[in-house]
Amino acid sequence: MKKIFTILPLVFLLCFTFGCQKAEEVAEEPAVDVGVDVEADIAAIESLTNQVMNAWNEGDYEGCMALIDEEAMILLANGPTLEGIEVIRSTYRTSFDSMDFDLTLTTEEIHVYDNIAFSRDNWKGSMNPKDGSEPIVFDNKVISIYKRQPDGSWKIWRNIYNSNTPPTTE
Repeated sequence: MKKIFTILPLVFLLCFTFGCQKAEEVAEEPAVDVGVDVEADIAAIESLTNQVMNAWNEGDYEGCMALIDEEAMILLANGPTLEGIEVIRSTYRTSFDSMDFDLTLTTEEIHVYDNIAFSRDNWKGSMNPKDGSEPIVFDNKVISIYKRQPDGSWKIWRNIYNSNTPPTTE
């Protein structure tokens, strides 16, 4: 009987040890959704980023707003967070009304994870005031997070950017 009390804890210890090892192995494997066509999603997001750039360059306010999710957030560089499409519409309306844009966008990487994706981009160009005052040149790095819509399309869901150019000191 003493042997069983000695062996039983050893059996439990071995089961626990091997059970934990198996759980760790499973946890390290990434989840794969076989229904997602990552290459098609990357192409769709590349197309979306080009549509965004073209909308800004063409002054197409409504076209630009159509590419932004209803629950979007824009984290402005040195400014407030714009939350929700109505706040974004209001803020960007002013930009589209007062500026012409000359912008180029270079995508550095895109990653898709089921219904969420992100890109790392560079936005370079100028904002040219319609009143003829001095253009504002910018060179920004941007992280955009996209959300798959119920129809399978993608829209901008989160966006954060800051400048590649160090601030001037006086």
